[in-house]
Amino acid sequence: MSEAMLTMDMREVNERIQAVIAKAIPEAAADGLYEVGKQLLKDSISVEPKVPVGHYRAKAGKRTGVGGALKRSGKIERQSDGSTIIGFDMPYAGYQHEGQAADGSRVVQNYTEPGAGKEFIKKKIEMYLPVYMKFLAEFIERKGSQ
Repeated sequence: MSEAMLTMDMREVNERIQAVIAKAIPEAAADGLYEVGKQLLKDSISVEPKVPVGHYRAKAGKRTGVGGALKRSGKIERQSDGSTIIGFDMPYAGYQHEGQAADGSRVVQNYTEPGAGKEFIKKKIEMYLPVYMKFLAEFIERKGSQ
């Protein structure tokens, strides 16, 4: 006497699962990257080297500042491809971040705020990349289990 066997073709189920994964994981990753971007922006403002207070100009022999305009110009944008862009939206933001003009001239001699310094975004990525990546992985995992 032979035993009866039951088989099922799982191709349709697998295709549907793959379609869900192909959509859900990129969406969760995009959401997670946006959250990481928000933290990176906060870290750039609060952890040394910090974004400078603002742009200072000499006026009648005195220093007058825009007082925090650069910090307040922080922005975060989610892109259509799922990536996130953070930055500071002031004409001199690149100069302050790099510590010099794009052509290498006009080197920043002194940041007016204690703790402020060049590469205030780049250095946070270097310092916290493992933390950001762990957060992102956990975020995607949480989203996947919802």
